[in-house]
Amino acid sequence: MQHGAAMHKKALTHKDIEHAKPKAAAPFRLWAGGGLYVEVRPSGAKLWRVKYRYDGKEKLVALGEFPALSLTAAKSAAQEVKDQRAAGKDPAELRKTQRATEAAEQEQKRAQAVISRREAIEARARLRATKRTEAATFSAMAEEWHTLHAKTWTPEHSDSVWQSIEDHVLPHIGKKQVADIRAADVLSILALLLNDNKIETADRVKQRLGAIFRYAAIQGLVTGDPTAVVKDQYAALKRQLRKSNPKQHHASLTPRELGEFVKRMRAIYATPIVTSAFWLLLLTATRTGEVRGAKWTEFKGLDGDNPEWLIPAERMKSRRPHWVPLSTQAAAILRQLKPVTKEYGYVFPIVTRSMATPKPISENAILYFITKSAGYAGQMTGHGCRSLFSTWANESGQWRSEVIEKQLAHAETDNTKAAYDRSEHRETRRKLLQAWADYIDALAIDNVVPMKAAKAAS
Repeated sequence: MQHGAAMHKKALTHKDIEHAKPKAAAPFRLWAGGGLYVEVRPSGAKLWRVKYRYDGKEKLVALGEFPALSLTAAKSAAQEVKDQRAAGKDPAELRKTQRATEAAEQEQKRAQAVISRREAIEARARLRATKRTEAATFSAMAEEWHTLHAKTWTPEHSDSVWQSIEDHVLPHIGKKQVADIRAADVLSILALLLNDNKIETADRVKQRLGAIFRYAAIQGLVTGDPTAVVKDQYAALKRQLRKSNPKQHHASLTPRELGEFVKRMRAIYATPIVTSAFWLLLLTATRTGEVRGAKWTEFKGLDGDNPEWLIPAERMKSRRPHWVPLSTQAAAILRQLKPVTKEYGYVFPIVTRSMATPKPISENAILYFITKSAGYAGQMTGHGCRSLFSTWANESGQWRSEVIEKQLAHAETDNTKAAYDRSEHRETRRKLLQAWADYIDALAIDNVVPMKAAKAAS
C-alpha cells in the first residue's frame, strides 16, 4: 500500500498553494510537475518558476507571482517554455529579447510624442513669425521663445517648460496682445499659484515669464519686463504666505549642500529604527508622518524586482491612496529592518518593555536626528528632504513636472485637468526615485557629476 501511495502522488492544487505557509529559515518549493514549481519565500511571496536544461546547463524562467498568476495560467506559460525549448530555443534569452524590444518600443513612442509636440509648436511659431505685427499675442511670443531655446534643451525639459506655461499662464493672458499685458496681470498669475501653496512652481513661472517678455522686448514689441516691476510685491506675497501658514515653511538645504549633508548623516549614530526612518524619508520624498506611521502590511515585493509602498488614503494629506516605487536602496533598508520590527506591526515603532500597545516613533524623532545629532538646527527639517528632492528633480531637466508632482503626492487643483489626468506615471516614477537614490549614493563617495542646473533662460 505504501508503494502504491508513492506511485500516485497528489497533484498540486490552487488550495495547496493558497494555504502554504512561509518558513522563516529559507524558501521552499511546491512542485507542479514538468519543471514547474512555486517558490514560497520567507516574506510570504509565492513565485512561479519553471526549470529546464539548455546547452547542458540548468536554467530558470520566472513566470509571475501567485495568485495574480493562477495555477492554470502558470501551467500554460510553462508549456510555452517547453515548446520553445523543443524548438531548440532558449526561453530565458527569448524573454530578455522580448523585454528589451518592448522597452525600446515604449521609449521610441515616448520620444516621438515629445518630438511631434515640439515640431507642432515650431510649425505654429514659424507661421506666426511670418505674419508678425505689433499686435502679437503673448501665446505667439511664448511659442517663438520656446522654439528658440528648445534646441539647446533635452526633449524632456523642453516639454516640461512648455507644460508649465500652457497650464499656468496661457489660460490667463495667452490671447492678450503682448504689449497690453501689465504688471498687475503677471502678479495675479503668480498670486494664484502662491495661494495654492505652489511656491516653487510660482518661482519657475515668474522666471519663464521674464524670459519671454525680454524676448519680446528684443523684437521691439514691448518696452519692459513686468516681472521686474512686481519683484518686490511678489517677495512680499511669499513672506505673507509663510507668516500666515507657518507649517508650510520648512527649513531646507540647497542642492549644493546635499553632498555634505549625506556624508554627515551617514556618519551619525542613532538607533537602527530612527536611522532607517530618516533614509526612507530622504529616498522616497514622502512626508514625515507617512514614514512614521508606516506599517509592514503596506509594503509589497521587497524581495522582488519591483518593490512598492502602498500608503492608504486615511494616512495621506490629500485623503487619496499614494503609490511609492521603492529604489533598490530603500528596499534594502526595509529588508534589514524587517526582522527587528515586524512583530510590532509598525515599521518604525517605539520599542520598550513596558509598552503594551506598539506606537510609531514620535514626531520629533527624525527632526532631532537631523537637527540635534547631525547639527542642522535651523537649517534642515524632515520636510526639507522633499524640497531637496523637488529642486533636484526639477533643475536636472530630465523629468516632467507632472511626474515630480505626482511623486510628491501634490493634489491637482484644476478639476478639469485632474479629471483627464488619471495617469500614475508609474514606470517613469520608478526610474525617477532610482536615479535620486543613485545620486545620493554617488554624493556620499564624491563620485558624481555636479547636478545640471536649469538654463537661465528657462
